[in-house]
Amino acid sequence: MDWQLIQEQDKLYHCTKEWWESSHVSYSHNCSGPPRLKQQWGGTALLCCNKVVHRIIGKGIDNTKLGHWRWTRFCGKHNKTLRIYSAYCPNHPTGAFSVYSQHRLLFSLKGDPRCPRVAFVEDLGNAIMEAQREGDKIVVLLDGNMDTRNSPIANAFLQLQLEEKILLPHGMQGPETYKGNKNIAQ
Repeated sequence: MDWQLIQEQDKLYHCTKEWWESSHVSYSHNCSGPPRLKQQWGGTALLCCNKVVHRIIGKGIDNTKLGHWRWTRFCGKHNKTLRIYSAYCPNHPTGAFSVYSQHRLLFSLKGDPRCPRVAFVEDLGNAIMEAQREGDKIVVLLDGNMDTRNSPIANAFLQLQLEEKILLPHGMQGPETYKGNKNIAQ
């Protein structure tokens, strides 16, 4: 969705505000240019509810404004901090209005030759590394559109000392959690 074009009463917060005692809804989408259509592929959202809402100390989005990810930061006991990311890596190009095509266009206009999928991995890795330097523990909720067992995102997460929790109980033979080609830069 291009949330800029959605009426206030139809936005996530208003649709869910009665569900819990307290809630916090944040979302990201491609807002790098003027709004075009209500229906827009890609983007992310994080919804927090009840007691955890009162632990929120910050939130943010990817600096490209493409809706790659959004994060919420929490402070717990003994001032320990946790940053939760909701992230979306564009799938391979499938048409003129695909997320990949939207991002490729913006990168081209900025003179950035990177594949949007490569840029996603690099940029998210850098953001997580910065959050770790600030002392945050990290959780990533990821629609990666690639195999998290053997891919650039797996390698990046390994370097960041993040574990793939879905694979822990299943090992490398765990369930496929993606659909698509393993080649990141098509």
